[in-house]
Amino acid sequence: MAEKKEEKKLDINEMLNSTNEDNVANAIKSGNLMEVEVTEEALENISKAQRARKVDEAKNFINELMYGVGKQKITLNKRKATTRIDKKYMTALGEIKDQFLGTVGKDGKKQPGTITAIEARKKIREAKEEYRKALSDADKYQSELMDELRGQFPHYWCSDWDMVI
Repeated sequence: MAEKKEEKKLDINEMLNSTNEDNVANAIKSGNLMEVEVTEEALENISKAQRARKVDEAKNFINELMYGVGKQKITLNKRKATTRIDKKYMTALGEIKDQFLGTVGKDGKKQPGTITAIEARKKIREAKEEYRKALSDADKYQSELMDELRGQFPHYWCSDWDMVI
C-alpha cells in the first residue's frame, strides 16, 4: 500500500514537472484507476447491504404477519363475546315478552301475563342497559388487548398494518 501512495506522489510530481501531454494524462488516469482490493471490498459491501435489506424485509414481513394473526384472534374473540351478549339480551327480551303477554301452559291453555306494561318497559330498559354495558366492556377489553399487541411491536408501523390487515 505504501508503495502505491509513493507511486502516486511520483506520478503527480512527474505531472507537475513534465511538459509532455501524454505523461500528464497518464499520471491523472493512473491516479483514478480502481485497485482490485477496492473493487472487491465494494462488491463485498454491496453483497452485505443486499443481504441486510433482505433480512430487514423478511423481519418486517414476519412481524406484520404475527401482528395480523394476533389482531384477527382478538377480533374473533370480540365477535364471540358480542354473540354471547346478543344471545343473552335476546333471551332477556323473550322472557319479558312472555311475562307480559303470557305463555301457553303445559295443558295447552294460554296463561295470562304476570307483569304490567310499565313493569315490562322498566325491565326492557334494564336489559338494554345491561346489554350496552356488556358491549362497552367487550369494546374496552378488545382495546386493551390491541394496545398490548401493539406494545409487542414498538418499532413498527402497526397503524399501517391495521389498514392492510
